[in-house]
Amino acid sequence: MYFVTTRTTTCMRLKLLSLLALLLFPLSSGAAHAANPDHLKQLLETNKCEGCDLSGADLVGEKLQGAKLKGANLSGANLFAANLDGADLTGVKAANSHWATATLQGATLSQGVFTAANFSDANLNRVTARQTNMRMANFAKAQMRDAKIANTDFTGANFYKLKASPSLRDRSSGNTIPAAWR
Repeated sequence: MYFVTTRTTTCMRLKLLSLLALLLFPLSSGAAHAANPDHLKQLLETNKCEGCDLSGADLVGEKLQGAKLKGANLSGANLFAANLDGADLTGVKAANSHWATATLQGATLSQGVFTAANFSDANLNRVTARQTNMRMANFAKAQMRDAKIANTDFTGANFYKLKASPSLRDRSSGNTIPAAWR
């Protein structure tokens, strides 16, 4: 009887370890790719890093007003509470990036990819977003007044309690963001 119990316990431990390894593997593989340290240094020293690899960068609370980031890769980057007022983010790849409570007043987001980006509580007043992919983005409780939006894809986006201008509309489709989302 002791042999059966020990064998069963050992099998269960192996199964649990295997399951744990399977669950942790995707986390470790995603963390392997991080921002290019030289590019990160360049951005922080010059406020300019066009075409740079800043994927996964930790830019929490950084003061990047007027930053020139045209064509940069910010996928998975954390820009929580960062200040990017007036920044040029044209053509940026920023899928799964985190912009909660960031301020982007007057920033240009045109031709960018912000799929599943989190803009909750962010200040997006006066942003320009033309031909931008905002699919599945989260704009909960964000501000987006006087924004210039055209040909932008908001499919599946969350606009819960978005504070937007009454006339905010995607000029290409004429779809006004519903009042219930403002």
